[in-house]
Amino acid sequence: MALTMALFLMAVLLAKAPKKPQFYTLYGVNLSSEIELPLVPKTTIPKKIDIYISFSNSIGNKSFMFKDRKDNSMSLKHALIFSRKNKLAFEITNGKEIIIHQLCKDLNFDEIAIILLNSPLGYCLYQQKKLVLHSCGISNHHGAYLFIGESGTGKSSLAASLLDDFDFITEDVAALEFNDKSVNIFQGPPYVKLDKPAAKGSKLSESESIEISFDRLKRSAFKTKNNSRNIHPIKKIYILEWGEDFLISKIKDNKLLATYLLNTFTAYPFESCRESSKISLTYFSKLIKEIDFFLLTRDKKRGYKDNNSIIEHILKDL
Repeated sequence: MALTMALFLMAVLLAKAPKKPQFYTLYGVNLSSEIELPLVPKTTIPKKIDIYISFSNSIGNKSFMFKDRKDNSMSLKHALIFSRKNKLAFEITNGKEIIIHQLCKDLNFDEIAIILLNSPLGYCLYQQKKLVLHSCGISNHHGAYLFIGESGTGKSSLAASLLDDFDFITEDVAALEFNDKSVNIFQGPPYVKLDKPAAKGSKLSESESIEISFDRLKRSAFKTKNNSRNIHPIKKIYILEWGEDFLISKIKDNKLLATYLLNTFTAYPFESCRESSKISLTYFSKLIKEIDFFLLTRDKKRGYKDNNSIIEHILKDL
């Protein structure tokens, strides 16, 4: 019995372990990844690869050990992101390559992939000089609507609660592009991270979810319906906050700039890269000229009782 169980566990580990490259299209770029990305549809081999994702056994590498988030560094040329002290590090170079450094043996490859699709991939897109926001997005046939706010303001849960009327675009990483006619957002991974109460309020299936043991908000990644479009014109952006009363209002410029800077993927330490700062402020000027921003204040105790008012505001003037 013990031998059978050991063989089973070994088979599971081998199935999840890095292997020949898999191909995906996310955020408008083609990925070649040595680690399988759960819940994300694979594609055929593309003519051009934009980002290569590889896996490195770096157990015992002293340059990565005993470091955590405070040791992160990000610039347009090179970035190091430490996740889960002494367990995992991501090295990102020139917007073209992400190396996943494994620092310990006991790693869940599905969870590694979930981490990868968050900050590491976001900073890789930043190195390509794209505007990347920490945001959640939904869409309908008119276009896209983004929710921005501090962690814990309910961006993902609000988006999930609106999926009867809208399609899901992305969470955490929103990659934008500017053209002559619109500001667009690219389609991200088809999953949303929710805690148990939020998941129960949605129609997403627990059977198509991945538990994230390290998540401080105790969320799991729930698969959403695949969005039929890969790019969406942005119509409105909402900045979320908790308060005593429900209110949607125009946002003041000083609060808008502060929120934008706090939720933009840029150089770290802040202002360590002049080119990054210049790019970020240039994008901000373009964004506020093209898109209407609103402050969305909600009473946490009311849950989703004000969703009809939110939908009404989203659809207004379209």
